[in-house]
Amino acid sequence: EGNRAPACRTFCEVGRADCTAVFSERPELAERTLLMVWPVTGVKEDGGDAALWDTLCLSSYVQAGGRRVAYVGEREHEIEHTPGKPMDSGISASSRFQALLRSSFRLSSVVGIRQLPFAVDDLSIWERKGAT
Repeated sequence: EGNRAPACRTFCEVGRADCTAVFSERPELAERTLLMVWPVTGVKEDGGDAALWDTLCLSSYVQAGGRRVAYVGEREHEIEHTPGKPMDSGISASSRFQALLRSSFRLSSVVGIRQLPFAVDDLSIWERKGAT
């Protein structure tokens, strides 16, 4: 129940929310940093009509005036790919999410983290473009 995972220590209560409504219902939350940790979509790639919650959440945050994102996951340019094939988004976020992140925010800093053997993820901090 809730956020009680085996061998997982929590430091605060984590509640459920609709990512498309949370910032309109509580606009003061857009003043905080949005933390996205491995926002896996469950959709292999972005070509279909499937709603990608990672992109919807980031889009809602942008529309509400959010200014900083802390993203833990793979970034497209860090993933090795076969020449001539489209860039893959890795296993932790959709391409649409990453495109919106790059278009709305500038990369401020990167922190190395422990990685699974098959992942090239890190913690990246993003600041809103044009924000003072």
